[in-house]
Amino acid sequence: MTVPVVEYGDAERIIVDHLAGLLDPDDCTVGVGVPHDWTPASLPHVQVQLDGTPSLVHPIVARATVRIVARAGTTTAAKRLADKTLGVLLGTPPPAGVASIQAMTGLLPARDSETRAELASFTVRVNLRGRVAD
Repeated sequence: MTVPVVEYGDAERIIVDHLAGLLDPDDCTVGVGVPHDWTPASLPHVQVQLDGTPSLVHPIVARATVRIVARAGTTTAAKRLADKTLGVLLGTPPPAGVASIQAMTGLLPARDSETRAELASFTVRVNLRGRVAD
């Protein structure tokens, strides 16, 4: 008897691709990490980072925590971009492979001491659907 192998997908990559398709590329860039040449004078950037998968209901769902960090030249611009990104994640149907996206922490402003970028971050829970591997 063969036991099926269940996979859940990469929450970080799924959210990057989802946001890249929904946020205006003239307003910001989206990616895992920060572009190596990014500065506060650059186009604002939405950084997507997996904070872990603290909960697993195998084989149904993996609950991943994803942190979104908006980087911009001003606090207002960073908060505005983070708020818009949160609205997009919660206000649109979830992407393929995702059962739901739920808010966890609200906006938290900060400053990156290295780049002097203004930041605004939040976290969401991404509930990844289990699927039988090919």
